[in-house]
Amino acid sequence: MGGQPIKGVEKLISKVEERFLGFVKLEGLRYLEGLLNVDLGSEKRKGRPFIGWYKNGCMFLVFLTTKRRAYKVFVNGCNKQELCQWIDEESYVFYDYRHRGYFVYKVKEDQLKWKEQIVFCGFCHPEATSAIDVLRSYYEGEDSCSH
Repeated sequence: MGGQPIKGVEKLISKVEERFLGFVKLEGLRYLEGLLNVDLGSEKRKGRPFIGWYKNGCMFLVFLTTKRRAYKVFVNGCNKQELCQWIDEESYVFYDYRHRGYFVYKVKEDQLKWKEQIVFCGFCHPEATSAIDVLRSYYEGEDSCSH
C-alpha cells in the first residue's frame, strides 16, 4: 500500500472543488492528528482513506472508515487506481470521538508540509460523495477557509 504521493498538487488546486479519493500514509496521519487535535484511529493500517478537495487556499478532508455510521460514501463512484483497490466500496464518514461528530477537516495550504504523505486515487462523481455536503467544518486555530 505504499503508493505514489500526489504529483503536481498545483494541478489539483486548479481543479477547484473537484472531489477526489485518496489516502494519507501513516506518517502523515500522525502529523495531521497533532495539527487537527484528532485521533484518526489505532487500527493496524498504513493509511486512512479520505475524500478531499481544494478551495480558497485550503485542503478539505473527510476521513473514511469501514465502520457503519450515519453517512455512507459510495467510493465506487470514484476512479480508483490499482494501489487504492483496498479502500472499501461502501465506506462511511469517520466519527470523531474527541470532538463528537462528523466533520470536514480544513488545512491551510501553508500547513500542507505532509502532502508527500498523500496518495491520490482518482476523482469522484459528485453524487457519490453527496452525503458529505451536510457535514460541519472543523479547524484548529484561526479559520481563514470556507467551503
